[in-house]
Amino acid sequence: MTFPLISEKSRGWRRSKKIARLIADMVRDGEALMLDASSTDVYIARALKEKKKTDSVTNSVEVIVELFDVPEWTVISTGGVSREKSFALVGPRTDEVLSSYHVDKAIISCKGVDLENGFTDSDEQDASSKRMMLYAAKERILAADHSKFGNTAFTKVAEWADITKFVTDQKPEEKWLQKLKEHRIDCVFPK
Repeated sequence: MTFPLISEKSRGWRRSKKIARLIADMVRDGEALMLDASSTDVYIARALKEKKKTDSVTNSVEVIVELFDVPEWTVISTGGVSREKSFALVGPRTDEVLSSYHVDKAIISCKGVDLENGFTDSDEQDASSKRMMLYAAKERILAADHSKFGNTAFTKVAEWADITKFVTDQKPEEKWLQKLKEHRIDCVFPK
């Protein structure tokens, strides 16, 4: 079975692969992770497959399928109401499951990154799941490529102060670097 976002026909797949390689270097064997239902996190899951004894909690059907054949991983599905286009599981049950775990790293993406509005997404239930992931993690990583900069989507996911690390596909302009520095957020991009 092939899902559309897992293939390299999705928009921005090259940017997502750059981000995935950077994040793979940040994750250690044995860490517990949360991965959201985004195309970027599908590429991240693919890049993490070599890690050992990792626990992952996800609301993404695609991430589950991507990690299905990794024997040393424990992959936990949140359950919830399925979304056809995004292959996401969302809703109150999803958020309830997410709130019951504590992980080393939550890795989320978003539709918009704005200096004033923070991080936004196009769907309230997706945004709620992403917020729950951030609350459950010691290290809160936002993975967003440069095309998201300066955009504001429908609903807020998080404020700048809610993340600890920002991973992107190219060096941000100075105004973004200043904002990240102001909030003591580690910015990672290809050198």
